[in-house]
Amino acid sequence: MRRLYQKIYLTIVASLVLVVLASGAVWRFGWEFSPARQVVEIVGAVAAAVLPPASAPRSVQAQAIARIGEPRRLAAPAAVRYPLSVHREVDPVIEAYKKDVDRALLRSALKLTPEQRIRELIKLQQLAIEFQKARGRKESP
Repeated sequence: MRRLYQKIYLTIVASLVLVVLASGAVWRFGWEFSPARQVVEIVGAVAAAVLPPASAPRSVQAQAIARIGEPRRLAAPAAVRYPLSVHREVDPVIEAYKKDVDRALLRSALKLTPEQRIRELIKLQQLAIEFQKARGRKESP
């Protein structure tokens, strides 16, 4: 009878071999269905459209690469520049609820940085805890 440590060692080695074989199979056969493949194809198509052919002179290739490296400010698409409400009809249900919502408070909250929002949330949670404690003192005689 083998010793227990040998059985454990062989079990670990066998499981590692199975993981390596399964990973290799996924790597080899799963590439066709991978989203990474689509990204590589898109980047390749963009590079082929932007860069000159390999037979072009080195100076032309260097200019193209320098042009790609320049910082640019891209224009936002129309969907980003204009909110969705501009492109759709007015919904009467939403309009009915809008009158009860303080949109100024929403705008001021959206102006905060994420760190400031978290601090406000912490203050709100502390206030809720204080309310719960006060309620507990009131209920107990």
